[in-house]
Amino acid sequence: LLGFSIYASAIIGVSCFREVQTESKMKFEGIFEAMMTMFTVCVLADWTDIVSPIVHQQPWAGIFFVAFTIFSTFGVLNLIIGVITERTTLVQQAYAAETAHARDCHRMKKVEEVADIIFGQDDDERITREELQALLSDAEQGETLKNLIHEVDLPLGYTVEDLHSMLDGDTSGSLTKAEFVDGLDRLLFSNH
Repeated sequence: LLGFSIYASAIIGVSCFREVQTESKMKFEGIFEAMMTMFTVCVLADWTDIVSPIVHQQPWAGIFFVAFTIFSTFGVLNLIIGVITERTTLVQQAYAAETAHARDCHRMKKVEEVADIIFGQDDDERITREELQALLSDAEQGETLKNLIHEVDLPLGYTVEDLHSMLDGDTSGSLTKAEFVDGLDRLLFSNH
């Protein structure tokens, strides 16, 4: 749009101001020279050297140049704001992705802490649904588990007991640590 307005103004400039003699190198002798002159006016450079001689010979030209300058300045300003907005949006998206990744890492760390409490340090240990319920009811470890599970932020309506049936991939009635951790990873982060 800015290029079109420069081109259209250059045509008007060549038609109306070709005969005006100025000391400036910016003139209206041809379309290309007029476009360069109008671009110079657009960025408010050499304004007086270009416009003053023309306005002295043709007073109505002041209205033309003021209107062009206002229109083109808003065009340049719009371009600058567009670039700033685009860069700000990219930074905001990168920050949101970084924050989401940090939150996901924190949740996965809590899943592993829950698995360590439930299964101990032995990766081959299995736990049944009843053993899991007993562990959650335990006075010593039950509260710790409930706090960690709260930080894991399970999907709405899910409890650890519900997860036992869902995560038991081999339907053996018992759950391994690998099934627990991998299953929760898929459940919590399946929308990523």
